[in-house]
Amino acid sequence: MSWDEDARCRDLDPELFFANRPTFERRAKAVCARCGVRDRCLAFALESRAEYGVWGGLTGRERMALISGR
Repeated sequence: MSWDEDARCRDLDPELFFANRPTFERRAKAVCARCGVRDRCLAFALESRAEYGVWGGLTGRERMALISGR
């Protein structure tokens, strides 16, 4: 079984995680905060260099800053 099958976001509207608006980002991060596979989701996003959306509780900007060490 893949980690994404256990993700809290699995049955939610993807728009919540990919709309580039602060309100949606806060809501998406709240879902991620209670997700049991958050770490695996974030690892996937970092490994694949996902530029858009909230993955593992971080936005694309936050992930890129993490990768670049800023």
